[in-house]
Amino acid sequence: MSNTKLSKKVFASMMETLNAFYVNFKVDLDNQLVVKLWYQTFENIGDETFKQLVESYCKSNIYPPQSPTHLIQHMKDLVLSNEM
Repeated sequence: MSNTKLSKKVFASMMETLNAFYVNFKVDLDNQLVVKLWYQTFENIGDETFKQLVESYCKSNIYPPQSPTHLIQHMKDLVLSNEM
């Protein structure tokens, strides 16, 4: 995994991707606290890693992530299966 910090631009773009992909994605992207908490969870992974994570999640999960922890678990699964 990359040591570079996740850019806020890529973070925002990929959160919008999740929002567009999952009609029932219930994250209030207009709420600064919500955005801050989600961003802080992923801020220490690089742009490409976050993009891969979201794209992979969308391809393999029927339901939207309920929390940042769902994406973290998906990333752990990818690492364990040597897909990331």
